[in-house]
Amino acid sequence: MAPPKLLDDHVRFRFADPAGAEHPLRVAMTCGALEGNLGNNEDVASPLLRAGHDVVSSRVPDLHNYTAWRDSLDPALTDLLRKCWGATG
Repeated sequence: MAPPKLLDDHVRFRFADPAGAEHPLRVAMTCGALEGNLGNNEDVASPLLRAGHDVVSSRVPDLHNYTAWRDSLDPALTDLLRKCWGATG
């Protein structure tokens, strides 16, 4: 399933333009391996990576529920926070 047209345009023109990577984003994306939204996450992550942004995408062995969200916080969020807090500038 393709991302909605508005999201696709926003990602492509706002963030996926290499000129926009002058100050690269740091992104942690998680998704349940059995979720229907997994393809959309991959469709968003790919252009961001190509544009030079720091994107880490991971899957958790669950669906879209509290267990998956809890399990995805560590290491995805903790690693992202370490990168941001350790960054200078």
